[in-house]
Amino acid sequence: MTEIEDFDWEEPYIFGVRPEQEYRQLKKMQPSYRDRYQLFGIERDACSEWALSDEDIVARVRRLSDGKEFNLGG
Repeated sequence: MTEIEDFDWEEPYIFGVRPEQEYRQLKKMQPSYRDRYQLFGIERDACSEWALSDEDIVARVRRLSDGKEFNLGG
């Protein structure tokens, strides 16, 4: 699966305000809308630091490129 919208932290890099090299470094530790993920669970009434809205549904995912796990909010 992929995200369809960039995360808030990515916007300054996408619009060219911040340097590309810095973006590449941050993407190693943070999720990106450009990453591909394996979905391995959905939780209701959960929180996510990567939420794109105020929804209380969280997708538990694993990034395919490095196996890093995230809880992505809806």
